[in-house]
Parts: sequence; structure tokens; C-alpha cells
Amino acid sequence: MVSKLPFPHISSILIFAFSVTAVPKFQAEPNFANDIAPIIKKKCLPCHQPGGIGPFDFTTYRNFNRHIDLIRIQVLSRNMPPTRATSDFEPLAIAPPLTDQEIVIFQKYEAAKLPEGKPLTEPITREHDPAQFKPTKIIASPKSLPVRAEGPTYWQTHTFPITEPINLSGLTVLPNRPGVLRSAQFAILAPGFKPPAQNTEPSIFLDIPGLTQLGSWAPGFPDWQLPSHTTKTISKGSHLIVITKVQPSGKPEDGDFKLGLLTAKSPAPNELEVITFSKPDFIIKANESPTFTLGKKLTQSAELIGLIPQARYYAGQIEAELQIDNSNVQSLLKVPKWDPLWIGSYLYPKPITLPAGADLQFKFTYFNDEKCLMNENKSPEDVSSGPNLTDEVCRMHILISRPRR
Repeated sequence: MVSKLPFPHISSILIFAFSVTAVPKFQAEPNFANDIAPIIKKKCLPCHQPGGIGPFDFTTYRNFNRHIDLIRIQVLSRNMPPTRATSDFEPLAIAPPLTDQEIVIFQKYEAAKLPEGKPLTEPITREHDPAQFKPTKIIASPKSLPVRAEGPTYWQTHTFPITEPINLSGLTVLPNRPGVLRSAQFAILAPGFKPPAQNTEPSIFLDIPGLTQLGSWAPGFPDWQLPSHTTKTISKGSHLIVITKVQPSGKPEDGDFKLGLLTAKSPAPNELEVITFSKPDFIIKANESPTFTLGKKLTQSAELIGLIPQARYYAGQIEAELQIDNSNVQSLLKVPKWDPLWIGSYLYPKPITLPAGADLQFKFTYFNDEKCLMNENKSPEDVSSGPNLTDEVCRMHILISRPRR
């Protein structure tokens, strides 16, 4: 059709312009300063910076490349960052998973023999994240037992008695030794229930009567914080329970921390409610990979703030889906590679409006075959639900906001 234009010279110009734009631009080899440093800043520094929980410092060209072989394994296997969860209501993390494009950039950088580019004059630093808050109240943890020098990861329970009512809107952990205290879980124990003894060692989760789950703290995830119009009233006589994940470092160290609370002088218009869905008794047969589905249609409207999935080592994938009025199904959460050692708070940037009749579905897929790490060096056996580390759990807590009654 170009040949029919009234001015032949315009036809030539258009053909030339088309031929130029159709040729892809020359892509220079990626280098550290221009291509790798921005990825590190966005997705690695919550852990891999001086004083962080990560074992290596990635803030300089020399430090990063010193561990390039290990980094290659973690990047290609998508093990890092460990915040590997997606949602149609993103972002769920301040250090989201690597994209396919970022993995390709890393591969090209390595194939090009690690070019530095223009040397950076200062170490890479993180920008302040507005999702993080400044606590209005800080409480020192009860004295912990010294962290074990050797052995696998384990958990410790810390109990904080509530001596006066609190209107809670945020929680965070300030560890004395970030490389030792890796993550934490928050829960409330109602008045009249016996709290666990200080330093009790649970099997990942604490299962006792009267306990309400709140959320988690972990680097790479936003601090646990409620929307401005919502608070959780913790009454006098309650106990705030914090379960910390501890990683032995090869020597006895300090596992203590400070608990940062964000509180309000008066209750907000909306109250936080936590609804729990669980499959109480089940068996995962040897060499089988069942998927269990939980959930229901809501009878009352609400705002969804976040999700707290709970499963142990046989869980492989966890999904949460939302459907409203027979419309398209939306993904609330997808964790394609569940790892109970890396549990953060899956909080949405903005509450999700759920009308009455909204259908919530939670799918837990388990793997009990030779590919499961729990079956390493042994034949698969039937696995039951239960409280022990080698048992399994199938549970989803949803955090919702409703007008205060």
C-alpha cells in the first residue's frame, strides 16, 4: 500500500524507517555496574549486606564475584531470593523472585567473564523502604538460651505477657545477631490459656489451645503491618508469642532480640480477624502426591489483608485463589516451591475487597516420593498429620478487616 502514496519520496522514507526499526538494537555484554548491581540492590541486599543475615556481602564487585560459583547454583535453581511467591495482587515482598530476564542477564554476565564496567565509587546500598515502620514501643526479649554452636536449624518460643490493653497495628523483630536469628512468627495467646515455657522448642509451628496466628517477620518481606484503618486489640492477660528460627553458626552466640510494636492510642474503625482453614486428619501415602483443597464462600463481606500458610517438609506447592460472582479466577498466592525454613508475611499492598459470596480456595500439594528431601537415603513411608517435625500440616490462616462491632 505504500507505493500508492501521492509522494514517491515519502514512500522511500517510510520504507527506510521501517527497515531501521525492524533491526534489533545491538545489545552490549552486561557488566556489573550497569546490569548486575541494580539486581543486587533490589533483590539481594535485604540479606547480603554488612550486618545482614546472609553469609556473604554482595555490596561490591569484588565481594560478589568471590562467590560466583555458589551464586550461579542459587540463581539457576531459583533458590534465591527465598521470597519465591507470586500473586495477581503483587508485590508480596520487598525482594521479589528473579525474573527470567534477570537470570539471562546473569548468565550473559558470567559468559562474558564478569566484566566490571565503570567501577562503582561506593558500595551498593538499599533505598529506604516505605513499607517498613518505626516502632512506637520496643520490648527486649526474655533472656534466651545460648544458640547452639552446631547442628541443624531449630526454633525457640518467647513469651511476652500483656499487662495492659494494646491496639496493635504492626510488629517487627530487631535481632542482636541477624546472621543467627533468621526469621520469626507472631501469635496471640488468649487470656486464661497457659503459655508455653520460655525457650520451648516447637516443631516449626506452635500448636496449643487459645493461639491465634498473626504473621511473620523475615528479611526480604515487608514488616508485618496492618492498614491504617485496622488494628488488633490485645487484651490484658493475653500473651504475645514469638517463635524465632535459629541457625547455628559454628560457635555459641546470642539469640536475643528486641520486639518492635506499632501501636495506636485508640482502636481503629476496623478490627483484624483471623479465620483458619485446616485439614485436621490426613495421611499422605508413600509414593503419592496428593493435593488437598480447603476454603469456602464468605457469607459476609470483608477486606483481605494477607495469608498465613502452614505446612512442613512434604509440602511442595501452595496456591490460593479467589473467584467473585463467577468471574475469572484470580491468584491470591502461588508458592511453587514451598520451604518451611523461609516463611514471611504474605501481606497485600492494599486490602482486597471481598463481597459476600466470594469463593476462596486454598490448594496444598504434597510430595512423598524419592524426590522429597525427607525421603533421602530411605524408602518413602506413609506420612500422617500431627505435631511432630516429621508429620505434616495443612492449614491456611486468612487475615481480614471488618468494621468494629
